Amino acid sequence: MFTPPVQIAGALTNSDYRGARAPRGAAGMVRVSFRVRSDGAADQCRVTGSSGYAEFDDTTCRLIEQRFRFRPATGDQGQAIDWMAHTDYTWAPR
Repeated sequence: MFTPPVQIAGALTNSDYRGARAPRGAAGMVRVSFRVRSDGAADQCRVTGSSGYAEFDDTTCRLIEQRFRFRPATGDQGQAIDWMAHTDYTWAPR
């Protein structure tokens, strides 16, 4: 039996909006997939659905890889394994 990873740290927040440097008032949802490695770090992030703004797309992946940490997925023998995860994030001025 496989057990999926559990996120234990990291987030994207409203305060990240300014740092994304998108045009003023821009908004959009980014869909991404990324690997949760057997050590709990995230990497290999890629955009699977663009927000329409490269700034949001790039920032989403960069911050996921920098900030997100997980209790890794486990395989049928209880060993830590890599896992492909998917999420989306909506960027909007607040």
